[in-house]
Amino acid sequence: MEFIDQVYKEFEEDDITNLYDSLMKDKNLKIPLESLNEHEPALIKALTLFDRILNYYEQNLINKETLSYIAAEILDFYNHPGVRDYIKDSHKKYEYDKKGYKEDIRFYSGLEGLGEICSSKKYLMKGSKKH
Repeated sequence: MEFIDQVYKEFEEDDITNLYDSLMKDKNLKIPLESLNEHEPALIKALTLFDRILNYYEQNLINKETLSYIAAEILDFYNHPGVRDYIKDSHKKYEYDKKGYKEDIRFYSGLEGLGEICSSKKYLMKGSKKH
């Protein structure tokens, strides 16, 4: 529970709260890479948090039950096209494909991994619908 409390404290910081509210209000919100957009620093902060969460999950420091407390927030970011475009653009900029880096070592890969976990049929509770 201490972990969940810490995650929620970070989500409740003004910059991430404002970003989250904007993403939920505008399903087409775009945040260009290296822009002067007010939301970019908060998005970087949130994506870095997701990287950390996935790392904890992969090290078995947290489990699916723990993830269930923050699954809605994970899926809201994961399913937002503007967030996914931002990640894709950052990967293009750093030319990971040309360097031969595996996808799971790229920065901002945590959201993708968490989104796949939280949206999988094995993860969803019986009777719930996939987002």
